[in-house]
Amino acid sequence: MRYTGAVKVFYNTGFGFIACDDPNATGFEDLYFHCSELPGKRGTKFIEDGTLVSFELGAFKTPANVVAKRIQPLDGNTHAANGGNSDGSR
Repeated sequence: MRYTGAVKVFYNTGFGFIACDDPNATGFEDLYFHCSELPGKRGTKFIEDGTLVSFELGAFKTPANVVAKRIQPLDGNTHAANGGNSDGSR
């Protein structure tokens, strides 16, 4: 099942958080994600804060550690998730 939300924050270290549109559906207000779940080539994955996305839920290491997986920008613009670097000022 796919869910929607907005990238709350993405850090230049390669991880971030998505604010879920419907926390009742996912059970979580914010979900962790790793840049490996973004479209694009390894080493160039980036997504801007505030980008609307769809995603699936998955587990990381343990079933209780729920994370966002298979993240896609909703506008279908895959270059929104490629290239550049976060400024790291957070």
